[in-house]
Amino acid sequence: MAAVGREGLRLLDLRFGRAREIRATDFTIEFEDWRRSGGPASGNPSSGQQNVSQVDRFHNRMEDRLGRLLSAATSDVVRHTTEQGWQYLVVSGERRLVEMLADRLPEMHGTDVVRLSQVLHPLSPAKVAEAVGPALAEARQRREQRLVEKVMDAALSGGTGTCGLSDTLGSLNEGRIAHLLIDGEKEWPGSRARDGRLFPEGERAPDGPETDPEPELGERMIERALLEGAEVTVLAPESAPRLAGTDGVAALLRW
Repeated sequence: MAAVGREGLRLLDLRFGRAREIRATDFTIEFEDWRRSGGPASGNPSSGQQNVSQVDRFHNRMEDRLGRLLSAATSDVVRHTTEQGWQYLVVSGERRLVEMLADRLPEMHGTDVVRLSQVLHPLSPAKVAEAVGPALAEARQRREQRLVEKVMDAALSGGTGTCGLSDTLGSLNEGRIAHLLIDGEKEWPGSRARDGRLFPEGERAPDGPETDPEPELGERMIERALLEGAEVTVLAPESAPRLAGTDGVAALLRW
């Protein structure tokens, strides 16, 4: 995440409910010879208008300088987002600063930018993790729901998608799965052949290989998918009901 404030920018890595600071950038704004007057000089009617103009110029100058500092920091934000493999980038701070930074970010494939109008820059990493938790949970739920809809649309339209335990295991055994979706609350009994293929309970391969009972079929599915380079999403309870009628299993296919 990127916690931005007028005093600087902090980048923190949030995993498993904990935050670790990985970079901090100070925003040093030089005031040069600008001076803010305390008020109009007595006896000079025009000094009030001049003072307001000077204050406006001062603020405009500072906003412009801050904008340049945020633009310079953007490359660091993008680089760390890519290096850390962040699926979500939370940008927090005053609403105006969040907009200034987030609007400067290029589109990053596979990363959802979450805008959070909370000033977290001064907080400890533990407090930041606590404050960001609800926003991240909502972002994950939205992402999972979009993913489920994409997979189901592909499966039901005859495209590169599959749903249901039997069909998904068949695609997994053929090495065709690109992204496996699985209900984290469900359990499936089944069997495993000695060559690693997995089968639902009551099914066997046409060539009839010897199989052993596999009570932890869900875990074996995840392991096999990861070994084959597929992505795996274990759906949260809020998203899993969208897989109703599919045994809690679906997948995007490579072909």
